[in-house]
Amino acid sequence: MWTGKVITEGLEASKAQSALSVTQAKGVTGGAPGAEQAAEEVTSRNARQNWLVVMSLLVCGVGITNSMLMSVTERFREIGTMKCLGALDQFIVRLFLIESVVLGFLGR
Repeated sequence: MWTGKVITEGLEASKAQSALSVTQAKGVTGGAPGAEQAAEEVTSRNARQNWLVVMSLLVCGVGITNSMLMSVTERFREIGTMKCLGALDQFIVRLFLIESVVLGFLGR
């Protein structure tokens, strides 16, 4: 639901920005021929770029989630050893969150 809200807000902001650029284009050029078509092309290009950004972030999020899930399932013995040595759940979770953040920044 949060992702849908973010997408909706992004599209509304894009529409508002496109409408502003159209009014500026009409004001500067005085309603020159082709200004509306150029503004529509800019609007469609912005919408496509926003869609690509949202989809790529979604794919990255799924990829990182999958990598971390596999990391946890492969290292359950290490996690058990850390727990036996007195590590708190909060420490282990923080360790995996730091790993996921680094993984996201490196883009692997």
